[in-house]
Amino acid sequence: MMNEKLEVGKNGEVSHTPIMSERERFSKIKEIREMIDDPDAPLAPIKRKIAAEIATATAEMITYSADIADNALDAVKVKALESQVKALRELGKELMESDVLSKKDFLNFDGKKLAYVLDEYRQGAVDTMKKIGIDDGTTQQILRQWRDLMMERESQIRKVVQKDWEDKE
Repeated sequence: MMNEKLEVGKNGEVSHTPIMSERERFSKIKEIREMIDDPDAPLAPIKRKIAAEIATATAEMITYSADIADNALDAVKVKALESQVKALRELGKELMESDVLSKKDFLNFDGKKLAYVLDEYRQGAVDTMKKIGIDDGTTQQILRQWRDLMMERESQIRKVVQKDWEDKE
């Protein structure tokens, strides 16, 4: 909850200055958000900052819970802090899940990247055959035979890759 300091100037102008609570001053949420936005940021420092934020909220809960019986406002503050801790824990879980997904090995058989890579390997084979003196007719015959053979094997390759990689992950 942010408070404001009001000041009235000599000419009657009113100005206000936001005053951050102690919690807002020491919060690491902004830093956490910036680190999450960086795709190259390692997970461990982010998790440490989340843990520090949870520890800060927990310390405040302990402070407020001492006076809960006497002060309804402190009870509300403790509830709000409990919600923050839950949200931070969920954030930590989401980070772990996204980290696992980012390391998962996907192979998109129909994707442009794989098509490009395979075309480059094909062109490398063509260049190699030219380099060692194989004529264009023979090269084209080899490529047609290879294409036909691979088309026959494609569904089996897809099945094996899909099944084996799902089992290993």
